[in-house]
Amino acid sequence: MPTSILVVGLARVLKFGPLHSVRPSLYTLKFRAGIVGVCALLIACSNSLEEVEELTKKDQVEAPFQVSEDVRETYSDEGQIQLEVVTPRMEDYREENSIRREWPLGLKILFSDSTGATVSELKAKKGVLYGETNVLVVEDSVIFKNQKGDRLDTDLLNIFLDKDSIRTDELVTVSTKNGTIAGEDGVVSNLNFTKYKLKRIRRGRVNYKEPQ
Repeated sequence: MPTSILVVGLARVLKFGPLHSVRPSLYTLKFRAGIVGVCALLIACSNSLEEVEELTKKDQVEAPFQVSEDVRETYSDEGQIQLEVVTPRMEDYREENSIRREWPLGLKILFSDSTGATVSELKAKKGVLYGETNVLVVEDSVIFKNQKGDRLDTDLLNIFLDKDSIRTDELVTVSTKNGTIAGEDGVVSNLNFTKYKLKRIRRGRVNYKEPQ
């Protein structure tokens, strides 16, 4: 590396200076100081250039190759629509073997049944779809509602598109017409949130209406 070479060179200058003079002259001291200053400057410049190159490479790697705004797109399986995503901004990133799709400004997902009818709706402030595994991760103020009116609130959901499965290990709260219940270790659900199971129920509140 250039920095290592410069450091070695600097060490040699300091170690193998003139030996015939016990008290170096002012000119010699200035000369040595000049060499040290130049070497230090070169080292600093070399480090700065390396830092700039690293930052540039990082920016190039992380920069999306495609950006779309006001997007409404559908995802289907064998011609059957599984879900529809509505978002103000979508960014696509190249990874080693696939593409990563991000929705940094929030998204709404409409899930459909076999007839194409919308059966559930999910909203979140951020989302990422990993193309290699076909797993969609949504986070930050996640709200998931189904046709029955059940509502799930959490901070993170993992949506396994190939397995008709949604799960998380984060705390979730499910509100229904009968009350509210929380799962401390998350939830497991099908893709449409029509069947679900809470893990380690921590607390709940059931609405009870006394018969007349």
